Amino acid sequence: MHAADQWKVAIISLSFGWPQYQAAVGDAIDHATRRNVLICAAASNGGANDDVAFPANFQPVICVHSTNEQGKPSDFTPNPHPFVPNFAVLGENVEAAWPGYEHGKFQSGTSTATPILAAVMALILEFVDQKPRKTPDERRLLLPDHRVMTKVLLAMSDEVEGYRYVRPWKLMGSNVDRGRVESRIQDAIGS
Repeated sequence: MHAADQWKVAIISLSFGWPQYQAAVGDAIDHATRRNVLICAAASNGGANDDVAFPANFQPVICVHSTNEQGKPSDFTPNPHPFVPNFAVLGENVEAAWPGYEHGKFQSGTSTATPILAAVMALILEFVDQKPRKTPDERRLLLPDHRVMTKVLLAMSDEVEGYRYVRPWKLMGSNVDRGRVESRIQDAIGS
């Protein structure tokens, strides 16, 4: 609740999970989403042996699965959760800053993938906020709103083995001008 109320964050990234609902965490998620904070959470790392963990299986949290560098689902990512988009990003062998490691440490897991998707979401927010808007409502026309962000992520992802592999370059490629990206985002919102 502190992040939503005091820091006024737009996105919360949760790289943890439990096999069952946790009331205190559920209440905090409800509190944050009422303040239009986007939340993404790690699916779990038990492969087909585990279900998607809480809070990744809790609406309106965006569930994050892991892929390898080729966009294929990681062996440790759980089966897709039914009835929701199962977004997946790189989560294997990602070099990360780590205490005691001068050059970083390679990490793997849906907990590694989750902040990567949060960063993609932050870039989308930043892109939208760069365009001058006439009113505060126009500035928040797109985000943060779970349903709208989900639509934008769907527009920049492809189905790969039951998961939605997020490819930011599909929406914001290096050869695409700002107007075309805005048009693609508006198309995604309207769909």
